[in-house]
Amino acid sequence: MRMYAQAQGKLLDTASLSKQKYHTMAEALKNPNKVYHLSVLSDDINEFNKQIGKFRNLQMLTCSENDIASLPSDIWKLTNIQILDFSFNKLSKIPDDIGKLVHLKEFSCRGNSISNLPTGFYNLSKSEILDISENQFSSFLETIKNLKI
Repeated sequence: MRMYAQAQGKLLDTASLSKQKYHTMAEALKNPNKVYHLSVLSDDINEFNKQIGKFRNLQMLTCSENDIASLPSDIWKLTNIQILDFSFNKLSKIPDDIGKLVHLKEFSCRGNSISNLPTGFYNLSKSEILDISENQFSSFLETIKNLKI
C-alpha cells in the first residue's frame, strides 16, 4: 500500500520498482492499478497481449526470453513506463509508436532479429540505457547516428 501511495502522480526510482514485482498475469490482474513492475513469463504471453492496457501505472516491464514476435498494440498506452525489456524474443521490428513512451529510460531488445530503429525512437530524450546488441543491424553506425545522446 505504501508503494502505491508513493507512486500516485509520480514516477518511482529503480530501487523502489524492484521492491514489488508481479510474476503472473492472474496475480497482477487482481488489482492492475497497483502494478508498477511486471515480469511476464511465457505461459502468460497470450493473456498479457490482451490485458496490457489495464496496467496504467506500470513503470517497469520485463518480457525477456519468450517467443514474442511483435509488441502488444496497447503497449503505447503505458505512458509511465520507464524500463522495457524484450530481450531474447522473436521481434523483427520496433513500431514507430515507441516515441510515445516519453518517460522511457531503459530499453533492451537484445537478442532479437531487429534490423533498424524506427524514427520515433529518436524522440526518446530521457533514454539512458539502450541495449540493442545481438540483432541484425546491417550498419550499426547508420542505426545510431540520429540518437540524442
